[in-house]
Amino acid sequence: MDKPTAFVFDWYKLNKEQKNEINANRIISVKQLINNSTNSNVENIFDLFKLFPEDDKDVLTFKKIIKDIQNQKELFGTINKKSIQDYTESSDNLLERVGSIFLNDTIENKRYIKTTNEHFKIYLHILNNSGIVYSEQQVSGRVNSGFLRKNKFDRINELKKDGYVLLDIDFKACQPSILNSFLNVFPEKDFYTGLANALEISRDEAKDLALKKYIWGPIKHKKLNKIYEWRNQFFNRAKENNGTYTMKNGKTLFLDDMDEMEWLNRYCQAAEAQMIHDICVNCISILNEKSYLSAIIYDELIFNIKSSEMDIIDNIKNKISEITQDKLEIKVEIIK
Repeated sequence: MDKPTAFVFDWYKLNKEQKNEINANRIISVKQLINNSTNSNVENIFDLFKLFPEDDKDVLTFKKIIKDIQNQKELFGTINKKSIQDYTESSDNLLERVGSIFLNDTIENKRYIKTTNEHFKIYLHILNNSGIVYSEQQVSGRVNSGFLRKNKFDRINELKKDGYVLLDIDFKACQPSILNSFLNVFPEKDFYTGLANALEISRDEAKDLALKKYIWGPIKHKKLNKIYEWRNQFFNRAKENNGTYTMKNGKTLFLDDMDEMEWLNRYCQAAEAQMIHDICVNCISILNEKSYLSAIIYDELIFNIKSSEMDIIDNIKNKISEITQDKLEIKVEIIK
């Protein structure tokens, strides 16, 4: 047991006394393990497999389960209960093994493991209810699959179900609006609308200028000085911490080899992903027995709401308003 990373590989083989012994001793931090194993932060759930040997039997089993689920969805359009049960048990086992090494870690690193575990539950919830299989399950909350490449009409048709309505919630200008929400640059909830009103131009023109010049580009505008001041503070704070920044969920952003604007973009992406994750976790917990979250599409959430449970829609909207502190503009559409 001289090599601490071996503990994560052999955790499931240990008896209770051995696990307690590991638990009683400080071993290694999440940051150290990820840096030593991958030299980068974990972006995709499948990146966690890099923490295990290539021939690890639990990882091979989990990959086989995922492949089988994808084949069932493609061939039959449904997923059998046995596969869902296997998915649950296998993912729980992998997370227990990864999490075991961090039992006595810092609050930030425990949050990271908790967040990762919640992501597994979110994807299982979607998988179980809508059967939408994501080929790249990301810790960030983003998804990437053939489902995303379909146009909105086809996606909606795939998710529609007799006896249900679809609740489509879309966050407008999510990333820059998150910045606006705590910096109070503009009184408007939608950042692009605020910039448009301040410059007396159209929203489309404001969006184009923000993307190409004023936020993610090289030109500064005096109307956005609050953003530049905060961006510089964030940049310096991260530099002092060896080019890293830890989000409130424990996820560490690795920002080496990026300029100041790229760091801000990285932060906004992570903040958006964190917000979407928190909303999904909270909304799943308040859903009634028949209603469910059926898809995550970047900053858009789609719920299938049972026709007899329409009252849950107000609860979902209220929960989102609570989490975002009612500072972001959202588009809510009920599709029958």
